[in-house]
Amino acid sequence: RKRCRVLPLELQRLFTRLQLLDRRSIGTNELTERGFKWTGSQGSVQHDVAELNRKLYERIEKSLARLPGDRLVGDLYKGVTGNAMTCMRCSAPRQSMQDAYDVIVTVKGFADLVGAMSGSVAKEVMAGSNAVTCEACDMKTPTLRGSVISHLPAVLVVTANRYELDMRTFEPVKIKDRFEYPLVLDARPFVAGGSVAAAQERLGVAHAALIAAGEAAGLGRDEMDALSACAGKESREQRAQCGELLEAAGGGSKALADAAEAVAAATADVRDKEKQAR
Repeated sequence: RKRCRVLPLELQRLFTRLQLLDRRSIGTNELTERGFKWTGSQGSVQHDVAELNRKLYERIEKSLARLPGDRLVGDLYKGVTGNAMTCMRCSAPRQSMQDAYDVIVTVKGFADLVGAMSGSVAKEVMAGSNAVTCEACDMKTPTLRGSVISHLPAVLVVTANRYELDMRTFEPVKIKDRFEYPLVLDARPFVAGGSVAAAQERLGVAHAALIAAGEAAGLGRDEMDALSACAGKESREQRAQCGELLEAAGGGSKALADAAEAVAAATADVRDKEKQAR
């Protein structure tokens, strides 16, 4: 007996009803109960849309197994993302890549999708007590770490994370700030080697140099964080306090001043590349 492909049929039925029936609403019980096998309250509670997408792809792939279109989901939606680390002492790269069906971006702190996509490929400096062991150097070294988009799918699905953890209550809080989506997005600048991704890499290197100069000048982590944040401001007026921080914390160290200026220049370059991507 030929096995019925339930999920694709229920999806087709739902979209057919949406298009053809003159109703204010269409029920989804057949899809949730027969397609997703949700029972009881599972079909009436709010589900994570990213998880729903993954379940949907999984069900469709199983339903299309051994059929001519069994690679449809992968061909359309499968990209490659992962994490990358670079030792700042020997430049040895390490990557851990995996197939991904969406790109997750954070809404908090960003005005639009371009900024959030840029932030998703930003690099973090792991130094001091957070330094990472490098096998080539056989010791803990300052390391750049961040997410990488290696390959874009034909259809890019972006999952916007609108929640952050309230550290007082340890409950998720929804971010309700305005967040703009462009009508057209060229995602190539955010892929490894693209203009925005490369600019974020240079900014990470500049931050690492600033931390190294700060450690040489005897700065504490709080002082370096304040100086790094100041150097990353967009306008010259906002960066004016950097001189005071440099004088107070680094005693006027030229290496520290040069490193702070390099962070400012790299930050400006990232913003410029983001504008070009809009």
